[in-house]
Amino acid sequence: MEKLPIKWIWENEQFGEFPFDYERISKTLTLIHSTHEKLHTLLLFFDKKELDAIETENYTKEIMDSSKIEGEYLKRESVRASVVSALSNSRTSSKETRHTQALAKLVLDSKKNNLDITKERIHSWHYALFSEDKSAREEGIIPGQYRDRDIAVRENGVLKYSAIPQNRVEEQMSKLVDYCNNSKSDPYVKSAIVHLWFVAIHPYADGNGRLSRVVADYVLSKDNKNTYKYFSLSSAIANKRDNYYMELDETTNLWKNRHFDFTNWINYHNKILDEGISETVKKIDHVIFKARFWDKYREESLNTRQIKVLSTLLGDKYSVKKNLGKKEYMGLTDCTSTTASRDIKDLLEKGCIVNEKGFEGRNTTYKINFITQI
Repeated sequence: MEKLPIKWIWENEQFGEFPFDYERISKTLTLIHSTHEKLHTLLLFFDKKELDAIETENYTKEIMDSSKIEGEYLKRESVRASVVSALSNSRTSSKETRHTQALAKLVLDSKKNNLDITKERIHSWHYALFSEDKSAREEGIIPGQYRDRDIAVRENGVLKYSAIPQNRVEEQMSKLVDYCNNSKSDPYVKSAIVHLWFVAIHPYADGNGRLSRVVADYVLSKDNKNTYKYFSLSSAIANKRDNYYMELDETTNLWKNRHFDFTNWINYHNKILDEGISETVKKIDHVIFKARFWDKYREESLNTRQIKVLSTLLGDKYSVKKNLGKKEYMGLTDCTSTTASRDIKDLLEKGCIVNEKGFEGRNTTYKINFITQI
């Protein structure tokens, strides 16, 4: 009988090595290091209280997005309460659940505990994912233990991936752990390889996607020596979930990755991480801008209506509202048309706002004047 061609990367005799073309990843490596350095510089503007607040929001979003990628939707208030409790090492809210408490502790341990990773530690992270899931054991998931059988990933009955045989899991995970602890590779290359390697092994009956990202993030936090972790791999992936699974398929399937080459995966991983860091940079830029804006106009004689409208235009903590018209001004401040016109004219003269181009006459709208705030 003719032997079928191998299909999955773990069937290649080189599996455990992940060759790539350094010249072809140099551009994305330079970009991500540059973006990370910009983030580090911006964070120097904040005190510890502000840094803690940013970190809390990031951890909350990361936990929710990582679960969302796998089809689990968590309540934000519960996740955030658990993150606050984990950071302060004390329970602070009745909104927490045992599940979100476990997830918060998992994420903090992977980001803030830079001790070497071990099999037992990864098992504890897996246990945190499923310890409160009453149906897990019924589905053959044993929290905190490697799978005891061969498994395949299917979608709508279609085979998407066959995982490495169960009898090779222990050996491959030992090699992965050794790589995490001892490889001197660039942290971003190392994180990409660890992420893919973990997914390829698929060591557990479930939870492999979430844990692969946890381990990848652990590598970044440890090797970059981050005191704070302000960007999220999971959040960046969640925005382009379908693309993430397509990239995994293109890489793990040897019928598509015929040359056993991992350059494209590393470039993809670097780009998605750079998007995550860039998103954080934008949010922090906005926080700094708002602080400078109010510093500039603190001494101006702004009335309560104007302050309310400017606060609305400046948006929430991390993003700006694009524009606002006269009718919106009247509705927001409960004032007359004449008062709104007078207030708006005053804000224009002070340089707080400008007319939005392309909107004139009755459709005139206004936005924050970003140029004069630099």
